[in-house]
Amino acid sequence: MRRNAVFKVKLWQGWALAGCDRNDINDNDMKAGEFPEVNARIAENQEEYMTLPAHVDTVTEAGFTTCCWELSWRERLRLLRTGRLWHQIMTFHMPLQPQLLSVTKPPLVLTPKNGEPPAQGPKQQAPADEKHA
Repeated sequence: MRRNAVFKVKLWQGWALAGCDRNDINDNDMKAGEFPEVNARIAENQEEYMTLPAHVDTVTEAGFTTCCWELSWRERLRLLRTGRLWHQIMTFHMPLQPQLLSVTKPPLVLTPKNGEPPAQGPKQQAPADEKHA
């Protein structure tokens, strides 16, 4: 469904786009980043949209979809200076779903390669920031 794949995140005055029109992308904008647990690619093979790498939780009731954003140096400095992160979502006038923005990687529910839930309940991977702490 295209409507789920289209969204924009706004960082101060710069747009960070994934799953959005390719013509809106600026080289100085944040980009959707790859990470080891990616198990889905939203809007893949849709020419008019950029692919969004994501980890989709198929085990828990919450069904978290997790994405990673890589900021440009300009955006990093602006965030440091202002302390503000803007988040804009296209809802198509539907109720807003819970959102979470973070600077740390959240625990991700991992499933075996065959897609079956683990026998002993979901296994969570520790955030990369905390593995070496």
